[in-house]
Amino acid sequence: MKFDYNPRILEQLGTELITSDEVAFTELLKNSYDARAKNVNVHFLDSIKKIASSRLLVPVNGNLLSELEKTVGENRLIIIEDDGTGMTKKTLQNGFFTVGSDLKKTIKVAEAQISREDKITLGDKGLGRLASQRLGPLLIVETASKDERKINYVELEWANFFNDLDMDAPEKEFDKVSSQSYTRLWFVENQGFDRFIEDKRPIQLNLELYPNREEEETKIALQEGLQSSVSFLYSPFEKMEEPFNVNFFLNGEPVKSSFHNKSIQIAQTIHRFQLQEKDGKNTLSVELDLKPWYVELLHLRLLGKSLFQRGRKSSSFYAGLLEKHKDRISRNLRKEYSLNEFMQKEMDGKKSFFQGSVEKIMPMNGEVYSFHREAFRLNLSVEGAKRQGIIKKDENIKSIRDFLNYHNGIKLYRDKFRIANLGDKDSDWLNLQQARTRGQQFFRFELGNVIGYVKINDFYQQYIKEISSRQELKQNQYSSALKWFLQRVFNHDFYNLSTTAYYLIRDILYEEELVPKNSPKELKEQVDESEKLLKQTLADLEKFKSGFETISGNIALDSPEKIKTVQEVISELNPSNAGLSTSLSSSISTLKAAKDTLVIIEERQKESYNNYKLMANGLITEVMTHELHSILLNTKSGTDYSSNVEALKSYLLEMKEVGIYKDNLKPVSERLDFLHTRIEELDLFYNFLEKTFIKQGTANEFVHENILEFTSDFHTRFSKRLKKLKTKLEFKGPNDYIWFVPKGSLTHVFYNLIDNSLYWIGQRQQKSAYDETFKRADQDTITIEKTDEFTLHYYDSGTGISSEMQDVLFHPFQSGKKEGRGMGMYIVKKLLESFGGSISLLPEENEYGNKYIFSITIGDKLNE
Repeated sequence: MKFDYNPRILEQLGTELITSDEVAFTELLKNSYDARAKNVNVHFLDSIKKIASSRLLVPVNGNLLSELEKTVGENRLIIIEDDGTGMTKKTLQNGFFTVGSDLKKTIKVAEAQISREDKITLGDKGLGRLASQRLGPLLIVETASKDERKINYVELEWANFFNDLDMDAPEKEFDKVSSQSYTRLWFVENQGFDRFIEDKRPIQLNLELYPNREEEETKIALQEGLQSSVSFLYSPFEKMEEPFNVNFFLNGEPVKSSFHNKSIQIAQTIHRFQLQEKDGKNTLSVELDLKPWYVELLHLRLLGKSLFQRGRKSSSFYAGLLEKHKDRISRNLRKEYSLNEFMQKEMDGKKSFFQGSVEKIMPMNGEVYSFHREAFRLNLSVEGAKRQGIIKKDENIKSIRDFLNYHNGIKLYRDKFRIANLGDKDSDWLNLQQARTRGQQFFRFELGNVIGYVKINDFYQQYIKEISSRQELKQNQYSSALKWFLQRVFNHDFYNLSTTAYYLIRDILYEEELVPKNSPKELKEQVDESEKLLKQTLADLEKFKSGFETISGNIALDSPEKIKTVQEVISELNPSNAGLSTSLSSSISTLKAAKDTLVIIEERQKESYNNYKLMANGLITEVMTHELHSILLNTKSGTDYSSNVEALKSYLLEMKEVGIYKDNLKPVSERLDFLHTRIEELDLFYNFLEKTFIKQGTANEFVHENILEFTSDFHTRFSKRLKKLKTKLEFKGPNDYIWFVPKGSLTHVFYNLIDNSLYWIGQRQQKSAYDETFKRADQDTITIEKTDEFTLHYYDSGTGISSEMQDVLFHPFQSGKKEGRGMGMYIVKKLLESFGGSISLLPEENEYGNKYIFSITIGDKLNE
């Protein structure tokens, strides 16, 4: 049996496989690039009579033009011409007219053998020329190579070939009029140019009214779809070393097209990653670069528009703020780890499979530029970039929005050339949009507001292969590994960097006193003051009402008494007198201050969101402890399980059923012993937790906490872990040192701290087995030490707080532990602040060069 081919396969591989007319242009221009062309001209002609000879790359043979005029008649035309290598008759047959030709693949193999990396061959499937079907029903191929004296001319009417693959396309030869090699494709077009060209010129071009022709020409532009599709050959991120110019014309008039744009410079953030070999290891580094207008926009977010207008600083001020804190910012917004460590986080057994596949396409790197489209915020970015001299003074919001439309989303590049979309408005291979439905959306990418790229090292397309629509990749083990790797970088590492940047810059703005520390209490005071002033204003308005009634009754002014009465009223109502004017002015001022305060409070929605989550977690904890209490009560029935087991054991042994005892009773007995031990531990833990429960929520819930006794309770609770790690928990201070604090608050604070200490002491002890640096002669200790009446210092003999965590330790979702949730220290800080306390990390460093001492304070008013 042999395969037979229905002629309609040509249509299926053309109009059906190539998903849009714009992609058809992409495929055909790609062929021009592969032909080593330096210039490509695309002409849209209302008829062949509109052809402008001066715009052609190569003159048209007169006889050939006459033949064309007879064939195309008065129809519209699209011409794509290039100055590439052209095609001989043999190449035309074996390449252009052979479906699935391996001609380009052969070229790639030859290039690989001579390590030719100055040019990259983009195509290799042999299907690109079938894209011609989307541009018109009739195609005429005109081509000439340097090796032949004749021009090859072929007429291809697609409908004829959909019914008969044996059909011969009419062909002719014409004399060359130039030594230049070239290819020119003529398409008879029957749908109109509106889908490609945006023509905003007047219907009649009057040169007297429009003397500046160049200005008029700019009103003809490529539509967004074609502009975006063609841009695959023009990375906005770097310039091409060798020229490849694509120009568009409408009836000889230039069509505006923009592939390189300085607008990329006004992104507020740039996320970067790089996977490369470093010091003998495959290393992944991720970082986030912040622009001054990111700080300005965050300042706006915290203040609100109204207050921002008064508190806004200059662009150079925000730039200076980034420079002032650059070491701190760099320390927190750059992470680096080995690929092996990165892959360890993949726990489903695919680690080696993914890692080996990813290593095949290394080195790899990428960048994501984030923008704001909203006019006010985008304008801030534009003005900031202008003042910094990054973009030209004539740059405007429209050109930037156009740029975002053309290059929207994240693209995959091989060398400098786009091969697929990873995530944009129409497709989302990276699942960026799905990720926005989880967690805090503010920290995730919004596809309409980002452009970016990922560049892989697969010069000869051995591993990653794109499909013809360029919207997806061919599915294989390498594309699957790439997809997983990039999703992890974009939706995890980049997300964490965005979160860290927000809280870090927010802290800096607060530290620099650029955000007023207004509170709900201050807001209430301002509103109360407004109410007082409002009452005074209403009283003054009553005076006005009464006064106007008096004036109205004496409006005739026909007697001295009436005149005197009116004069007295007017004198009392004089706006210059302290009264209504003062009341109104004060009311407006106070209300405005209250409004500003309210804006600040409302803008702290991230804080509120985190607190809502803490409350939700608190509800879960309450339910769990309630159920735990119920279980513990029911297990204290006094039943002696051990005596029951012993009775069964004696019976089985007496009956010589040793097998039943070993295989059934003994495992049950061991499991019961384990559960009994764990229940005793849970009972101890519950009694420990029960002391922290607040039942009324009044001032009566404040208690006097003896710190020594408090430390002893913790020693009992953590006795097993302390013993296992040979660690001592101690309090340095007087026996009668007492704090007056909300019930259970210190338990929650120190439980988290001690739990962390035991974890990091354990980590240090594990490292000491193979690294002498981490060995310790003295016993490990956790110390709570009094420094004054309202301050405790807490420290341990663990590794301390790593430099990358020191500035973000109290931010939500930041954890140094592999599986940490990153909420513990955030909760500790917020809990202390809720009753006037605080916690901070002191600058002293331990022997590992890390900060390690926490200062915990409570407000002195709590202890009055």
